[in-house]
Amino acid sequence: MLNTSLEFQSLASAGARPLIKAKLFLANGGSVDLAGDDFMEGTPSFTHATSSSGSFDIGAAIVGSFSCTLNNFDGRFDEMDFTGSRIVAQVGFELSDGT
Repeated sequence: MLNTSLEFQSLASAGARPLIKAKLFLANGGSVDLAGDDFMEGTPSFTHATSSSGSFDIGAAIVGSFSCTLNNFDGRFDEMDFTGSRIVAQVGFELSDGT
């Protein structure tokens, strides 16, 4: 469990729109920082589950996945080969102190 500020908790419970950013690690060793309009509106999603439905058993595995569609209408990703790449995503809210 991560500790969060009261402001963060308030934004989350109020249904504020979260900010998504990610780092894409390409198989050729390069990386790309993704944020904002790099993602198609409404497509980023996180899912998680345990190996036992409805309960957590000793030895159960917790799995999660991230799904998104990248915005390539302007061709910004045309030259990239995504084969074998991986993505690390983060979600959060912009707080009043700028963090």
